[in-house]
Amino acid sequence: MEAHTPQLYLCAICKGKFQFKNVKYSKDGKRILCADCYSKDVKNTTKKETKDIKTTNGQPIKETIKIICVNCNYKFSYKKGSNTKLMCPYCGGNRLMRDNITADKLIEEVSKSGDVY
Repeated sequence: MEAHTPQLYLCAICKGKFQFKNVKYSKDGKRILCADCYSKDVKNTTKKETKDIKTTNGQPIKETIKIICVNCNYKFSYKKGSNTKLMCPYCGGNRLMRDNITADKLIEEVSKSGDVY
């Protein structure tokens, strides 16, 4: 009987060969990496993300507006100042209204009506 030789995989970065038990995938899930290159890739990605956070902290974050589509009642949010055409992403309708009713406002409105069913 032949001894089973383990299949070796090739790292996409360093081109080193390693066994399946050491397989790691890149953040995009498209490349196979060895454990060393994976840890370096994760550290580099984390540094880039923290730089992005710092740059957005320097600028004001755009306010999001909650919207309800009158046609299909789909709820979604929209960034104030966005250049995209405002329309429902579900049905494509343009009959929209702001969703500014909170649970407290709803309870207050119902309690004011006094109608008991």
